[in-house]
Amino acid sequence: KNNQQVITSLLSIQERKMVNTATKDALRSSKFRIQSMSILHKILYQGDDLKAVAASEYLGELAHHVLDSFQPEADISLEVNAAPLNLDVDTLVSLGLISNELMTNALKHAFLERSKGHIQLDFHQQGDNLVLALSDDGVGFPGTDFPVKQGSLGTRLIHAFTKRLDGHLTIDQQAGTRVEIVFPLPEYYQ
Repeated sequence: KNNQQVITSLLSIQERKMVNTATKDALRSSKFRIQSMSILHKILYQGDDLKAVAASEYLGELAHHVLDSFQPEADISLEVNAAPLNLDVDTLVSLGLISNELMTNALKHAFLERSKGHIQLDFHQQGDNLVLALSDDGVGFPGTDFPVKQGSLGTRLIHAFTKRLDGHLTIDQQAGTRVEIVFPLPEYYQ
């Protein structure tokens, strides 16, 4: 955890020195990714079980941290509905990095030219699967794939960690955007 804090601090120092917006955004995104793992480690070390953490505690703290760090001046409300399932660290690292990327994407793109909005993060069990979903009431986007440059790191991370979980990603744009990832329960739950 201390090493993660040092790396985050170094990225913050470098970010403050950058004038190029794209470079600043890349450093900020990297910092958020490291912080998502740091939050998990903090919760893990504060608990009694060094192998599992309640998903509700982790995802809630992570989502609020990203919102507070990203756009403290905007009036974006956040609702987190996460089941208190105790999951292993590997599964939670994947969920945390996916959630971080989805929230960051929503905060960057969903509320353009708006100072108000709503983001909802849901995580629950559905039969033999777990479902992670992030919804926003933003402007939406055309198509059924992420509206970012081909091969962006955030998009690649979302797809890579979804694959790591043996999951499937869908996007619904009925009202704003809803990204849903469904993946099988880990073996220790079956």
